[in-house]
Formats: sequence, structure tokens, C-alpha cells
Amino acid sequence: MKNGIFKILLALAVVFLSTGLSSAVDLNVFADVRFQDVDTSKTGDHDGFSLGQLDFWALEEIGEEGNLKSFMEFVVEHNGEGFVIDLERIWIKYDTGNDLTYRMGRMHTILGRWNSRYHHGSHVQTTIDRPLFLDFEDGEAGVLPTHVVGVMADYQRQAGVGLLNFSAQFGNGSHFEAGAELNPNNTGDIDDNKFIIGRVTL
Repeated sequence: MKNGIFKILLALAVVFLSTGLSSAVDLNVFADVRFQDVDTSKTGDHDGFSLGQLDFWALEEIGEEGNLKSFMEFVVEHNGEGFVIDLERIWIKYDTGNDLTYRMGRMHTILGRWNSRYHHGSHVQTTIDRPLFLDFEDGEAGVLPTHVVGVMADYQRQAGVGLLNFSAQFGNGSHFEAGAELNPNNTGDIDDNKFIIGRVTL
């Protein structure tokens, strides 16, 4: 556990140092506390309060032109056995200035509008919890790849009837681990099968 936390903190330090020591980084923090009915085999059926996710995220513009941005998000949460730190998203984004952007890193997949629009932190969601079928890979019901490590291209422009958007992602393919948890392969792909997805919206 200590080794994993050290690696996360080292990665965060690299991202922030790459933005330049003279620039200021705005760190945003979200948290929630909820009251819920808890029924477990250990304690029985009891109502009580529980801590939700403690979500930290920061977006930083790199350079004077503002077309290069870095982003990171990590969450402190309880997994039933203790508190853990999860690095949820970390990417760098380049805006060409011609309605086309490129992104590289760990990001949410573009599977549907909900997963690409709403992220961690309950206050930014339209519901109290994520829809069950869009639960994160390490969640109890997570069966869809909600994160991908790779690259993304996004093109959007105003059309006559609305905003036209083309998006594509290419990255490491996910695999199921023992216990049926979907692993997005953060540190490298285990085979040559890649994740490829495209989306067109209007």
C-alpha cells in the first residue's frame, strides 16, 4: 500500500512540476457524507452515516497561449477494509485552435453521454449515485470499461441545428482479473488487443 501511494504522489509531482514552478495550480476538493441503510452479515441491519468520495482535481494551463492543459484527479475512498487512494484521471490536452483537440493519459471512456460528462464527486452528477450499469471497473457492478489509458481526438463545431461532435479513443485493452474485476491496464497492455471506440453526436 505504501509503495502504491508513493507512486501516485510521484506521478502527481511530475505533472505539477511540468507545468512550471512559477505558475499557480488551483486544487479543487469535493466530498460527501450520506445517510443510508446498511445491511451486512457482520453488523446486521443498521441505518447510519458514511463518508463518500473525497475528490481532488486540478486543471492547469501550460504556457501563455493556453492551448496546452494538464489535468489530474485522485480520490480518497473507503473500500470496506480501509481508506485507499485511487488515481482516477491524469491527462495532457492540446487544443489546435481549429475545433480539434488531442488528449493523452488516463481518461474516462466516451461510452455514452453520462460517462463522458459526469465524473467523480457526487455533487457534479445528476443522480446521487452513478447508474448501476455505469459503475466504475473496481465497483461491485462494474462490467464496462469506464476508464482508458491512451490517446483521444475530439472535433466539434457548431452546425445549423446544434453542436456536431466527433470523438475517438485508442488505448490499452481492458481485461478481467481474478474476482471478475475489470482492469484498464494502467501501466502497460498485457497483449496486442487495443481499445478502439468512436462516437458521433449532434
